[in-house]
Amino acid sequence: MTRRIITLVSVALLIVALAPTAVSAQDEKPKIGFLAGIDDPFYRVMEKGVQAAAADFGLEIAAVAYPPAPWGAASQTPLLDAMVARGDLDYIITAPTSAQELIAPLQAAFEKGIDIIDVDTFIGDGDYVNGPVTFPLSLLASDNVEGGRMVADAIAAAIGEEGEVYIQNTNAETSTVQQRSQGFREGMAKSIRT
Repeated sequence: MTRRIITLVSVALLIVALAPTAVSAQDEKPKIGFLAGIDDPFYRVMEKGVQAAAADFGLEIAAVAYPPAPWGAASQTPLLDAMVARGDLDYIITAPTSAQELIAPLQAAFEKGIDIIDVDTFIGDGDYVNGPVTFPLSLLASDNVEGGRMVADAIAAAIGEEGEVYIQNTNAETSTVQQRSQGFREGMAKSIRT
């Protein structure tokens, strides 16, 4: 629940930051597209935060899309392309389902004049200032490496800092999964006696 609250607050703050610039630069309301990672409760809650912030600041959510299962670029990219094809969006707020496969489609959106805002997950290495991918406007996310370490600490304490632990991951191409796994492995290496 804490992660959801942090994500919603972050999205709301981002929209607050964009609203004065965008509204003063145009006569009409800026139009935003929200592209979830998949249709599940996490993204439904995130959408509610986006909708509430948009209403508070006079922004228009012009498009909302939830990719069907299975999770991944193959499900998300056609919806992204459809948002771009509309030709009227100023921003797309999205949680990319692949750190690599969504680079080109999101760059194409950016090149059509749409600012990209990543939430929860990222493309490239997530360093949009000095990294290889610099076109996204912003990334709003939790520290997933630290989250993985925190889980490792709790599990290590629960098993008396001895033993072996099996890691089961999903969506291996997604930045958050990669980071949580990294943090968990680091935390377990530090906490488990061998």
